[in-house]
Formats: sequence, structure tokens, C-alpha cells
Amino acid sequence: MRAITKGGSTFPHHAASRWLERLRSWVRAANRDRAARRTRRVVLLVMVLWILNIFDLVLTLLARTHEHFEELNPLAAPLLDNPAALICFKLVVVALASLILLRFRRHPLTEIGCWGASAAYSALAGVWWLYYLLC
Repeated sequence: MRAITKGGSTFPHHAASRWLERLRSWVRAANRDRAARRTRRVVLLVMVLWILNIFDLVLTLLARTHEHFEELNPLAAPLLDNPAALICFKLVVVALASLILLRFRRHPLTEIGCWGASAAYSALAGVWWLYYLLC
């Protein structure tokens, strides 16, 4: 591992520092280019969607043992008795949606869709908050 001197300090140069430098250059380019800014927003919104979907999955798995819990997703409802299948289903659906969104990340409609999905999943997170508050 070689060391690089930058600004009077020495730090190791490895995959993480190369990744960080690529991220910095991406942010600098995004600040100059409108399409790149949209791409950055879509990527960040997809990351938010992953976080909200994992939150939804975890709370669904925790709530499935409650007697008054009812899964409203008709595709996921039959999978409630099999947590592994539910996890696989959720991860595959979110991964496929993410691939589609990232493939078309430069289109304005994709960004609008990401904002809409983020709003919907944020509202769902609010419903979960109320569900656990009232239980």
C-alpha cells in the first residue's frame, strides 16, 4: 500500500480513497451540469427508497405476529408466513425498480417518479409510526 501526501498529511491510497475521489469528482461534475444534478438527485432518492423499504420490511416482519395486523399488499400477503420468501420478494422488487430508475435517471419523469415514491413510502413510515404508537 502506498502513501500519498496531500495538504501536508499522509494517508493510504486504496480502494476506499479511490472511491471517495470518484464520488468527489461526480459531485463536482454534478454542480456544473444540470443533467448530472438530476442524476445525483435520482441516485440519492433511490438510496432513500432503499432505506424506507428496509424500514417497511423490518416493521412488517415485526408486526406479522400481531393479531390485528393485516398486510394490504396483495402480492406480499401470502408470503407473511414465510419470512425468507417475504424478504426475497421485497429485495427483488426494490432491486428491479432501482435498476429501472437508475437506467432512466436522466429523464425528468424518473425524478418525478422518485419524488412520488419517496413521498408514498414516507407516508407509509408515518402509518407505521401511528401503528406502533397506538398498539
